[in-house]
Amino acid sequence: MKKFAIIFLISFVLIVKASDAEDTSYLHGKRLSDASFVEMHNMSRYNEPGWQYPSPTGNQNLTVPQALEYAKERGAILSMKTPAHWTKELGQRKGEGPIMAAHGMYRRTFDDDYYSEFGKLMQEGEVDIEKVFAELGEMPVVQEAIAPLLKKYRMYKAIVDGYRYWSKPVAQMERVARESTYGSDDTAARIPFEPCVIDPSARPLVQVLTEIKTFLDKNRQQLVMLKIENVTDSTDAITQQLQEAGIETYAYKQDKDTLWPTIEELVESNKRFIPFITTDVSKDNAFLNASSDFIWSANWDYQTKAELVADHHVPTDNPNYERCESGKPVANAMYRLPCHLTQGFAGRPDLAEQVNVREVILERMRSIGKGKPTFLPLDFIDIGDGFDVVREWNEG
Repeated sequence: MKKFAIIFLISFVLIVKASDAEDTSYLHGKRLSDASFVEMHNMSRYNEPGWQYPSPTGNQNLTVPQALEYAKERGAILSMKTPAHWTKELGQRKGEGPIMAAHGMYRRTFDDDYYSEFGKLMQEGEVDIEKVFAELGEMPVVQEAIAPLLKKYRMYKAIVDGYRYWSKPVAQMERVARESTYGSDDTAARIPFEPCVIDPSARPLVQVLTEIKTFLDKNRQQLVMLKIENVTDSTDAITQQLQEAGIETYAYKQDKDTLWPTIEELVESNKRFIPFITTDVSKDNAFLNASSDFIWSANWDYQTKAELVADHHVPTDNPNYERCESGKPVANAMYRLPCHLTQGFAGRPDLAEQVNVREVILERMRSIGKGKPTFLPLDFIDIGDGFDVVREWNEG
């Protein structure tokens, strides 16, 4: 009997601790702009099941449902960010295919400056394409994904090293290959066009939104924030994706001239999905928030821990800086403070292990964060101290 009582007591304590860990009520009194949140920086998985090699565009270990559960278990509210791209199926024009959530190559990478500048260098013989390819290692995952086209032009070797290195000498070649095969925005594709083709974990945006909705359906005390980097340039198309997923009933639209509600108010009103988008949003759009109305961001482009730690620059040229700094005309701005390393096109677990640590995160939040970070974008959110540090920050 005594043994049974001890087992019961231990079980009860474990249940209570688990319940405490998942409880987010300590955040309820805070306005949304006054709390801090770990941000799942891009959603592409580093090791996608079915692929033999790591993805050259992967920033995370967890799927969206896994990440949401991971945050909940730690008593956290998760913010997420993903690019959104059009996809062309055979014979379709831009806007006729599905929208994909993916971290991959897209056409803005190749702007006219690159074409003209490096076309000239190639003509002058200052860029040795053969040498570029010879110096870069082959990546079988990329070959498997886009071999029919990119092997023909021998670009797959360059893609894996990221646009810093490869976009310039091969941009002209890429444009010829792409336009001759896929057509332009206004012409039908000759073969399917995947702008996110080098992301093996790419999937329809509506699927991601449905996964978030399912989580919110099951967890009535949870909120989710999502920043959509809208490469489609169509706010209406993204709005349709929200409606198709059925998540618009949870969506909260904030007036940029008023204070954000408290987290408790959002929970009680059941407006627990806060979507931001990088394109303009009309006043009659009832679901989406223009990120430019609220969010300002510090630098994100660091290749080494030393670079990240040494950078104490606070960007003051964004109009939302003044609202965050002085609270005028209204204190509802949100500061995005990236804390991740990018080598090539994405992150890596070993890089996350260097910066997802208490001392690095805290120093960044105290110095460049000026004590007011809303979003803390991290690669591989399941590595390191990110959630622990943010919870302590919110409770402090």
